[in-house]
Amino acid sequence: MNFDGEVLNADVRPYGETVIHRSIYRERDDVNAIVHHHADEIMPFTALDIEYKPVFHMAALFADGVPTFSDFDTEGGRLVVTEAEGERLAENLGDHRAQFVAGHGANVIGFDLREVVTATTYFVLNARYQYQMELFGEPTYYTGPVESVRTMVDDVLLSDLVLDRVWEHLAAQVTD
Repeated sequence: MNFDGEVLNADVRPYGETVIHRSIYRERDDVNAIVHHHADEIMPFTALDIEYKPVFHMAALFADGVPTFSDFDTEGGRLVVTEAEGERLAENLGDHRAQFVAGHGANVIGFDLREVVTATTYFVLNARYQYQMELFGEPTYYTGPVESVRTMVDDVLLSDLVLDRVWEHLAAQVTD
């Protein structure tokens, strides 16, 4: 499929929501991989007014916040299927690494497959941890000076060493 939605392989029947991916790719030159998912841990964040906050260092990837897209066209309900919805979704995502789709799921972006899988893993884990911690009280959120968080993300979390190790760990779980 190309960015305009033209199916290039007649044997493939894509979902209507491919517009999510196509719109983000058109909007963001830095994105080469997108995970659209409906993980159990993130669903409360899509339907309730709960702010997603980093509660552990690996979630520094999301320290700039996670916007929620809710500007659906009436005909599609809570599915993003029109080009106009896709454009609004990509605009809502902006420069963020992740986005909730109201009452539906989430999108996580990355430079490549290793990065997006790693980011999605930590996105879901942080949602679980945040929920668990808030059951006990008010967590201490992972915050700090912008430069400190940026250094953590760029020099540690997105380093080849970390991405390779996480990828190898996750791949071993799939193959076992």
